[in-house]
Amino acid sequence: MLYSVIEGNQTGRVFVDHAPTPSVAFVWGNMEYAYLVSNSTQIVSGIAEIVDEIILPTLDKNGMGFLTIFPFGVKPTDVQAWFPQRKPVSFGVNSYEFEPKKFEVLRTQIKPLPPDLELVKLDSRTLAQEVCQGIREDILFCWESLDQFSKLGLGYGMQSQQHGIVCACYAIGYGAKAYHISIWTHPEYRRKGLARQTAIAFLTESLQEGKIIYWINDVPNLASRRLAESLGFVYTGDLATVDIPVRPYQFHLGLAEHFNSYLGLSRQAGELYDMAFSIKAGTPEVYRKAALVWRDAGDFEKEEYYQQKAAA
Repeated sequence: MLYSVIEGNQTGRVFVDHAPTPSVAFVWGNMEYAYLVSNSTQIVSGIAEIVDEIILPTLDKNGMGFLTIFPFGVKPTDVQAWFPQRKPVSFGVNSYEFEPKKFEVLRTQIKPLPPDLELVKLDSRTLAQEVCQGIREDILFCWESLDQFSKLGLGYGMQSQQHGIVCACYAIGYGAKAYHISIWTHPEYRRKGLARQTAIAFLTESLQEGKIIYWINDVPNLASRRLAESLGFVYTGDLATVDIPVRPYQFHLGLAEHFNSYLGLSRQAGELYDMAFSIKAGTPEVYRKAALVWRDAGDFEKEEYYQQKAAA
């Protein structure tokens, strides 16, 4: 994503402290990702102003809830300290290296597709399906046009005779000869191995074109990590990130729901509810949700506390 902006493949903005000889650079790709690179030992004073006055209002206008900053040469805790009112969080992301030989072995083990499903290329025709509206909007947001996506990107979908596209793997960025990919699966078709099969089609063509594939996932997202490793990606460590909320209260409530229902991480979800309530008081319904999460986490004192808040 960083190189995609620098190479001009996608729109974005680059901020530096001194154009001729910068010691600090902040690269933003007009979406939820930004990269902060610094060899300065001093606090980067202008970054918070750029984020607060330029980036977050733009993300809010486009319906996005947060900005993820990848800091290099700056401590994540320092970045968090620049935004005390927004209550940033820092979970980090898993990073991987792709091993083509391992992928080739795994690819031979794939099962045949069910008779009602087929692999198709994502293009203007397939993306015109009503079910593809979210994918199409995501691609248009990242690439600005389907022509640009067709020129520099790549995408495959799994098509059902009944529902149309039910799974998709597509590039949301291209730079330094590498794709950054996104995967989506229709809720009714999850846990059937379709994401893996669709990704294999994407990876096969990428390798034939001499492309590198870049994969990251949030550290708590174990399902994404398992999928990556089933495709020949090898975990190499974690990258530090800082998530800056656009609307902090709603952001932490939404993240708490995600951690609880999707990731099954009750304690972390409870801590996110606590953080949300430190910003703004909750409703009885939200307090009850927090109580149930803390019960699942085994903290019955916190459960009782939030049950009382819900009943007050």
